[in-house]
Amino acid sequence: MNHQYKGSLHIHTTISDGRKDPKDTLEAYKLAGYDFVALTDHWSYGEASEYKGMQVLSGIEYDTGHSVVDGIFHIVGIGMERKPSLERSDLSSYSNSVERAQHIINCINDAGGAAILAHPAWSINRASDILKLHGLAGVEIYNAVSGYPFGNRANSAVILDTLAADGYFLPVHAADDTHFWEGEECSSFVLTTERNFIHAIKSGNLYASRGPRMEITRDGNTIHIECSPASSIIIQTGSVWINGRILTGDGITSRDYTIEPNDLFARAEVIDKNGNTAWSGYYKYA
Repeated sequence: MNHQYKGSLHIHTTISDGRKDPKDTLEAYKLAGYDFVALTDHWSYGEASEYKGMQVLSGIEYDTGHSVVDGIFHIVGIGMERKPSLERSDLSSYSNSVERAQHIINCINDAGGAAILAHPAWSINRASDILKLHGLAGVEIYNAVSGYPFGNRANSAVILDTLAADGYFLPVHAADDTHFWEGEECSSFVLTTERNFIHAIKSGNLYASRGPRMEITRDGNTIHIECSPASSIIIQTGSVWINGRILTGDGITSRDYTIEPNDLFARAEVIDKNGNTAWSGYYKYA
């Protein structure tokens, strides 16, 4: 496989509600082998910088909504050229959470950044509401701090597949959402072969992982998956049933899948012997 760069794009520090200060946080991620990170404190803009050769992208996290009835949205902004022109009070002029979320996305994009929808399963985001949003550069398919021991809604794959069934495809991210340093830190990340990290994020040239590596090539409607040794490679599609959806074995490193018309789309999940998963982006039937 080609060289892949490792990044973490959802991290909190003592500037908002994280337990470590920015320097200690960056040192931990540098020691863990990360190539790029973003500090995304709540409503506090983190400037772009560099730490011991690790690229620090500008970052911030915005939120709107206080109940799942009205709708809760958390939007992470990455790679802005300047601080977005947005204050929490600005959101009061909008009548609902979807409109407020769209304003957040617009402000991030206007500042030259990429807007990422955070932890839709944790937020209990309705697919019907997400479908109304425009200008997102990605979505967290996995959010570590939304899982054990803090909760049990880390994985948002079903929501993303529901969106894909409606023709709404978003690049997938895995994120630590680091706050507590109780196991969520340095556990969930994005990988890209592109050295221009901001361009990779904006273009969706990345995939999500908690450990396994993969590389996918396409020939027509056939996707070829190469990966680090795995115990299973799963193909998720828009079809309720496909023969051989799950390939299992000891140290599997490849498989092919041909997307059929009824599939609508396909994506791959690679799971290693320790239960760690990597998630590809979506491949549409052509």
